[in-house]
Amino acid sequence: MPWARHRGHNAALLRNRANEFVGACLCAVFAWCLTGPVHAQGDPQGLSANLPVRLKDAFVTPSGHVALQTAERVSIAGDGRYSARGGPAIKLGLPGRIELSFAPVRQFGDASSVHGNLAGAEVEWNFRQQGRYVPAMLISLIRQEPYGGGHQGPRDSVQFVATKSLGRSRQAPRVGIEIAWTRSFRVRPDERPKRWMVGMVSSHLIGPRTALVADVVRQQQTRQRRLSSFVDIGFNHILEPAVTISGGLGGGVASDRGAVRVFIGLKWTSGVIFQGL
Repeated sequence: MPWARHRGHNAALLRNRANEFVGACLCAVFAWCLTGPVHAQGDPQGLSANLPVRLKDAFVTPSGHVALQTAERVSIAGDGRYSARGGPAIKLGLPGRIELSFAPVRQFGDASSVHGNLAGAEVEWNFRQQGRYVPAMLISLIRQEPYGGGHQGPRDSVQFVATKSLGRSRQAPRVGIEIAWTRSFRVRPDERPKRWMVGMVSSHLIGPRTALVADVVRQQQTRQRRLSSFVDIGFNHILEPAVTISGGLGGGVASDRGAVRVFIGLKWTSGVIFQGL
């Protein structure tokens, strides 16, 4: 009917305008930060999700700083089906060792786990600083809402991360664990509404500006009623004080033998731009 077509057209137009607005905001913040004050020194051992491997660390963006990053991950299953996901993210450092981030995630491919795009908001709280014998600890709450076509429902995730330096210096190797639980809404009958993931990660410097990173991840798959196991290896390299590039390669083990995934990303960290925080 004409009114239904008109309503559908308006909804599609609204989604397009929202996507354009998010992109314009990210570009504006990026341009503003590039003309801002002194840049921060990048950390070659610093980890974010998919930069350069699947897991992240328990440290957050310092208060008053902004980090901009883009990360892409391509996964190819043993049967040849693939998925690609990624996009830009903006991370804001707040008082109390809290980080707030926003990320529109694009997804495409013919794998069963691909359901369209997700716009995510995440709050990370580093509730325990690293001590001599105690690791840094972080808890993260994530909400992802679908946008565009081909999607189903939103997702909620809770993550616990612990990271420990194996020494007192900034250059010491680091090890960490991550445990995550995800709840998806309006799933298909053959999908899991709830899934868990657990992994271990380590990093060490192989040069003053380069770190080698490796992780092992075990998790429940979305549709297939079995577990998935991957081993990833990657690197972080500081191009200049504020800019870090990342790359990684992963392979499936056991029942996932033959599956591969590739990571690539870029991260830029500002100096203090929010005075007084």
